[in-house]
Amino acid sequence: MHYFTGKNRLKQVFLAYLANTIISMIIMLPLLLKAVNDAELPFINSFIMFFSNALWLNLIAILIPLLLCLKLFPERIFKLFTILSFSLLQAFLIADVKVFSYFKFHINAIVINFLTTEGAEDSLKLGTSTIILYLTIITLIILTQTFIIKNKLINSIRIPKKFILILISVIFLDKLLYAYADLKNRTDILSSARFFPFYQKFTAERFLTKLGVKPVKKDNISLNLKGKILNYPRSEIKCENLKKYNILFIVADGFRFDMLNPEVTPNLYNFGKENIILENHFSGGNGTRFGIFTLLYGLYGNLWHAFLDSRQSPVFLDILQKYGYDFSILSSTRLSYPEFRSTAFIKLQDYIFDTHTEPFSFKRDRIITDKLIDFLKKTEKPFFSFIFYNSSHQFYQYPLEYEKFKPVLTGDLNYMKNMTPETIEKLKNRYKNSLYYIDSLIKEILDFLKNKGKLEDTIILITGDHGEEFNENGFFSHTSAFNDYQIRTATVMHTPGLGRKRLTNITSHIDLVPTILSYMGCKTPISEYSHGKNIFSENSKDYTFSFNWYDGSIVTKDYRIVIPLTTEKTRLIEIYKSDDYKKIEDKEIIKRYNNAMSELTEGLGRFLK
Repeated sequence: MHYFTGKNRLKQVFLAYLANTIISMIIMLPLLLKAVNDAELPFINSFIMFFSNALWLNLIAILIPLLLCLKLFPERIFKLFTILSFSLLQAFLIADVKVFSYFKFHINAIVINFLTTEGAEDSLKLGTSTIILYLTIITLIILTQTFIIKNKLINSIRIPKKFILILISVIFLDKLLYAYADLKNRTDILSSARFFPFYQKFTAERFLTKLGVKPVKKDNISLNLKGKILNYPRSEIKCENLKKYNILFIVADGFRFDMLNPEVTPNLYNFGKENIILENHFSGGNGTRFGIFTLLYGLYGNLWHAFLDSRQSPVFLDILQKYGYDFSILSSTRLSYPEFRSTAFIKLQDYIFDTHTEPFSFKRDRIITDKLIDFLKKTEKPFFSFIFYNSSHQFYQYPLEYEKFKPVLTGDLNYMKNMTPETIEKLKNRYKNSLYYIDSLIKEILDFLKNKGKLEDTIILITGDHGEEFNENGFFSHTSAFNDYQIRTATVMHTPGLGRKRLTNITSHIDLVPTILSYMGCKTPISEYSHGKNIFSENSKDYTFSFNWYDGSIVTKDYRIVIPLTTEKTRLIEIYKSDDYKKIEDKEIIKRYNNAMSELTEGLGRFLK
């Protein structure tokens, strides 16, 4: 006890905490109003989230002052750091509220880079008066903090213990409401979280279910439950003279670029030679969730979170429904995780087949191939079909007669043991064999379409959701890097009337939906519903973008510029060489891609309110 000052400093810190919670709420008031107006959430619900968030943020700010309550720190040091800690928080919140009003997302690395990079003033005029006003406000906040921590009258206030319990209860109630909303698919509550900086989401489905709260099935979500945080599409999509081509998307898990070759995928390789091969094509993400999202929406993968919270279907499939298309959605793995039943296919629940009793993925791939061919035999309307093969996912399955590449790893894979080069090579052979098998299944589909004369009126896209790495750049599998092995996918297109093409410029999953809709005759500017471009008509760029849970990457031929995009990550922008994925330090590269940085910054908020 010798090292503590007793109750005096603790009381000063707590009073400063309460005062600053009020200050934070005043600063963040525009965010509360936006949550109420845009998400159409009842005021009491928004206020609980708002109040809890202010309490939480100031709990972060209180950590250093609490440490300085130890007696070994001088009084002046305690007061100085208490003042600075809370002042920095309020300064951050003032800037964040303004950033959110402009960019529609909170401060992160790309915002900081955008505001501090040469040329940013061309897009955003801060002005001397803005800077002076901001510094003036910060000065007033510091003076206010000084007054709070040093004022004897304030520090004589007595705080009832019940009041402390009330504050704790507010945070607890907020998290409980959010968990309940997740269980009941209350998208108005879920989507409101994005308005508040560093909001801590909390889910407890298993716990609440044990208490008797029945979850809403995520496979059958009410479309009336929709938060109003999206501005998507930005205008009505006009496709008056739509050419009703059949559309077939074939996606193989982890189908990376160098597996499109005569040895591993001979049938697809030959099909590609007669059609369109995208030689430098990149997935919009290094995992299934973001790869499929970017493929079907034509949007940056970072928007996944907002679209999931809003249960918003893609414009692409909405248009096809409007024009009376038939649908077949077939998957070897459940589409509830990742949550495609709650996003891309939310309006197509009756057309989905993804529930299997068969435990082996290669047998499930056989089943969905047969089901697709049955569908193609029966449908008489223009159709959209999506088929997702999972044999090429770990542990890379296939029938024994497709074991072309040897030796292979057998038995269970023990990730706790050292992954030796020999083990990795055996796994890679399994991966090749699984794609060799999938290639044979796809051939059956293509042969059926050809024999029935349907190739002439069918757009076919064959690609991977992402790539798959086997330690070529020091990583295993996917989701861990933005190198070629994890995001560059094999991609073949058949587009009636276009014949053979080999596109060598950089293309992306985000480009495919706008390319197809444009080809079918939709005249609405692509920027109204997508971040992509028409790969057949627009000027090509020497970069594209890819995403994961927390980061975005500017993808170029030679570099990957990795940028943290959420407030959960605060590290700086990192640059990697594309050939070996080694980190380099070269600020000139960032300057060289200022235009890409600006495009990404604008695009992240384009479809948000």
